[in-house]
Amino acid sequence: MQIRKANLLDTERLIKMRWDFTIEDHPEKEQADVHAYEKECRRFLEEAIAGDRWHIW
Repeated sequence: MQIRKANLLDTERLIKMRWDFTIEDHPEKEQADVHAYEKECRRFLEEAIAGDRWHIW
């Protein structure tokens, strides 16, 4: 296994992984919620990966 710092190319996969994790704990979430979730998560991840306040791997 290789652990590395995430980059912007990882954004879509990170969004999918985070959504799957959320659904696992909250199965009542509707599939329709995924679009709003993706938008919010993408904005956060792009800022976090580009900045130095968060370390995502």
